Amino acid sequence: MEKRITPADFGSDTPPPRIIGTECEYLLQGGGGLWWDIVSPKNIHNIGLGSKYEFTSNGSRTYIDLGKLIEYATPESLGPLDATVSDFAGVEVMRRLVMTSCVDYEGLYRQTGSFAQEKHNRRDKSTTRGFHENYLAPAEATETEFFQKLLPSFLASKVFDGQGALTPKGYALKQKVWDCGGDPVTNTYHRQTTAGNKPMVMVRNDETAQGDWRRVELRCVDGGLSPEARVVALGATSLVLRLFEHPRFVKQSDLEEFASLVSPADAAKIFAKDLDFNSRIASTDTQKNVTATSIQECFLDACESMSKEVELPKDEQYALDKWREITDRMKQAKIREGYAAGLRGICDNVALFTKFQKHYPEEEWTPKNLEGLRVTQNWDKILPVGSAVKWWKNHGSPLLKSEAIKARLFEPPQTRAQRRSEKISDPAVEYVNWSGFAENGDRSHESGSFGDVY
Repeated sequence: MEKRITPADFGSDTPPPRIIGTECEYLLQGGGGLWWDIVSPKNIHNIGLGSKYEFTSNGSRTYIDLGKLIEYATPESLGPLDATVSDFAGVEVMRRLVMTSCVDYEGLYRQTGSFAQEKHNRRDKSTTRGFHENYLAPAEATETEFFQKLLPSFLASKVFDGQGALTPKGYALKQKVWDCGGDPVTNTYHRQTTAGNKPMVMVRNDETAQGDWRRVELRCVDGGLSPEARVVALGATSLVLRLFEHPRFVKQSDLEEFASLVSPADAAKIFAKDLDFNSRIASTDTQKNVTATSIQECFLDACESMSKEVELPKDEQYALDKWREITDRMKQAKIREGYAAGLRGICDNVALFTKFQKHYPEEEWTPKNLEGLRVTQNWDKILPVGSAVKWWKNHGSPLLKSEAIKARLFEPPQTRAQRRSEKISDPAVEYVNWSGFAENGDRSHESGSFGDVY
């Protein structure tokens, strides 16, 4: 029998892989409001998956959120590479569900383009569309001052994995502009979904992570379609969480002095519009001007020091090395002048913007430019295939294999998701959720019966 993984293991010098999951909301253009037909058990069965109460036999959850949003939540996955496999498998699941349904549609988009989001939020402030990342962490690590102060600053400055869009204030990374504005970190569940008011980080103690575990849900993040940027972004965030699990490396670093921002939400919005990565903002303790790149370098330095004493999972070590390469390229790049320093083959935002700026002068970088809006929206389009899907077919990640993504369409990760999948296939089981199931009218197993998240 394998050793049970506990929160204490994350503070060791040989920590286990981290459970990571993502949630992505999809925009269906057209469809006549028949969203339920797309995610119905019958239609899920038509693409070769079983389902019970919104959960599918690959361990994921596919459902309609708040009555109008198609959402795909990945199964609990082991580390950044496995989580990226699950995320990209979700794109294919959504494509197949729409294609096999009888719903007429014009397009399917991962998240939504800027015009749809802006229009949607002005008319209906009850909901927004976006992308969330979830990380399992020991409860103790989330209660430290380091976590509260530094994680929002890291997220505000993590601009290499963003998706660009036209906003009323110009071209910018969309989730950082729309979602940041509430509490940087909260332990209370906020259904504050009006654009600009979402908390940056929510620490959750619910059916997904209980006892001495917490689910760290990040809301000011983008789910781009670059395979390399996805692996690195998830890996970099997991590495930063490991700093809080090994606080001696924070104390030995310059993070508190140079990477703690006065207002991370405001900084995120400034960094989101800085296409050359050189906007300067005051840090909390020194009032010294820092940039998104210099903050990322501080975190990188601390993580590299940690990697000399802590044996990281292989995909996180890969992400660490690639994160350094991307940050060095960001320092060299002059995006507005047309020099991307190799980032066009890595970053969604840079690839899209360099295409966009060839056709439109800066005074036309507004949502009033309907032709430009179509260009940015088409980047998010996954059905029919849009610009990003075509671009990243030629610029993939050496780690991310198409065979793994195809397998994940039908096979859950080797986590709690596998136990959930087995119950979905059991005809005696009537109901499942993230942590348990109910069978033959007996609700006593409904919570916690799947055991540990691992």
